[in-house]
Amino acid sequence: MTNLPENWCICCLSEIASLIRGVSYDKSDLGIEDSTHICLLRANNIQDGNIIYDDVQHVSSSVIDSLQNMKKFDILIAMSSGSKNLVGKTAQYLRNERDITFGAFCSVVRPDKNINPIFLGKFFQTNTYRKIVSGISKGVNINNLKNSHINNLSIPFPPLAEQGRIVAKIEELFAGIDAGVENLKSVKNQIALYRQSVLKSAFDNQTKKEMLKNFIIEINYGTSEKTNDDASGIPVLRMGDIQNGKIQFNKLKYLKKITDKKLLLQKGDMLFNRTNSAELVGKSAVFNSDFVCSFASYLIKVRFSEKLNSDYVCFYINSPYGKAWAKTQLTQQVGQANINSQKLQALQIPVPTLAEQERIVAEIESRFERADALESAVDRALNDAEKLKQAVLKKAFSGELVPQNPDDEPASVLLDRIRAARASELSAKKGKRK
Repeated sequence: MTNLPENWCICCLSEIASLIRGVSYDKSDLGIEDSTHICLLRANNIQDGNIIYDDVQHVSSSVIDSLQNMKKFDILIAMSSGSKNLVGKTAQYLRNERDITFGAFCSVVRPDKNINPIFLGKFFQTNTYRKIVSGISKGVNINNLKNSHINNLSIPFPPLAEQGRIVAKIEELFAGIDAGVENLKSVKNQIALYRQSVLKSAFDNQTKKEMLKNFIIEINYGTSEKTNDDASGIPVLRMGDIQNGKIQFNKLKYLKKITDKKLLLQKGDMLFNRTNSAELVGKSAVFNSDFVCSFASYLIKVRFSEKLNSDYVCFYINSPYGKAWAKTQLTQQVGQANINSQKLQALQIPVPTLAEQERIVAEIESRFERADALESAVDRALNDAEKLKQAVLKKAFSGELVPQNPDDEPASVLLDRIRAARASELSAKKGKRK
């Protein structure tokens, strides 16, 4: 930020905005939305730079100070989080509704009326800002930001007219990027539909079925012991490690030791997710690795005889036929669905010859391999889209996105005027208190 255009300057956030801490409340203050309870925004309502209203709480209006009502263009900040990646995340409030407040673990940055509020909101979406807050947030189990961390942020500050030109250009470029992202997401959805189509066609017109239990030589529930992050232990696969019919090994948890050999996996074992949401219960994957590994209690390990190919079974369970079966078998328990091992063993599955099973598996894997390659390309493009947005923001806050106009009032003059106005307002408030 040392090579800014001549008519720009650097200021502290506290010079061009006010920081307001969120409201504290007791659980007894929470209730349903009515004339006595209003919407309460919390850190979990900030997602990908947007405020999400799907999971809001409502708090008694009696605990709300007028200064803590959200105003249009306020920037909501998560001041505390258990994750360093989440603390400091922000979203700009762009609605006009009255009587919406925010919780104690959040703060609001309220831009001064003499600046372009969207310009300031865009700064809080930059990698520059994210790196700053990631470096200063501290805590043992909870990462916290102090008021001073935000108030002392250095903001590149252009003339007011240029702020407007920058915002217009950012929004123009972002609109094009967002349109491309929507197209890419549509392609991803089509790939998911294609995979289901492949699985459906693989098992169409197969009428001869047998119960799965006729081919099971071992079936076990996983360990319920608490895992940890000590990578010197034995890795334990959990239900979240099964993604799209495959096992992901990038977020492993560990146990110091496993004494029961039934809790160890062998290459070719199938893992069945017995407890999850109704949409995800039953998802399955085959363990095809050679290293020592265990599995958690929400999974069932199934080891088949040589007459049944475990990949074939897994593809069937993940197919539309298997998903339809799972819907008829699940039982709902405290918000989660469950399919026990007895129901799994009673599953009726088409069982052609082993050679035919292997042919079907090979055909599915061949088609999935092409789909995976396409999906990887889409994911790279989506990642590039976010990088492109950050490149736009970097140019915006270094004075390279739009040309400068020498006739614009210098930012330093604007800043002096804002300082004077804020000092005058503060003096007037002090006078009223006397």
